Amino acid sequence: MASCEGVKGGGCGVAAASWGRAGDLAGASDRDVVHRIYRDAVLLANGYKSRVTKAMREVSHDLGLPGEAKFAHYDVMCELYCEGVLTPSEISDAIGVTLPNVLNSINGLVELGLVERSVDERDRRRSEVRLTDLGRRFGDEITSRHMGVAGAMMPSREEAESLVVLLDRCVEAIREA
Repeated sequence: MASCEGVKGGGCGVAAASWGRAGDLAGASDRDVVHRIYRDAVLLANGYKSRVTKAMREVSHDLGLPGEAKFAHYDVMCELYCEGVLTPSEISDAIGVTLPNVLNSINGLVELGLVERSVDERDRRRSEVRLTDLGRRFGDEITSRHMGVAGAMMPSREEAESLVVLLDRCVEAIREA
């Protein structure tokens, strides 16, 4: 565990509680800043997963689905919602999840009536996946529920775009490590 030497308050817990904004990191060591990035990333990921899971449960109920969409389905739904028709391999590559896990998610989404598979007319060996009308309504509802959270996190479009650039850089560095 990294120490928090030189940071206001002494220990990591006290320092972390006292750091309100990035400007509060003045005087912190590089190690302490990296620790802060890691801690905030974990908190963000866990909080986001909790909100998404709750929203998916609520929307599943509101739309009268025969079951409940799970968090594991979320990334597949997002890719299809944004990109349209994709192959399972394209989804796997886009979200960084193994093809068997993507196929399991697709199977669950088919059972819920949120996506459908079809054969690619150009290459009959390939299957394509797309949202159904119900899947599109599900995506619309999830998106509208999350815009409030996103708005609270990012007061401006410019800040959101800057964060995306920084996060992309972090993800790329992790992939290359």
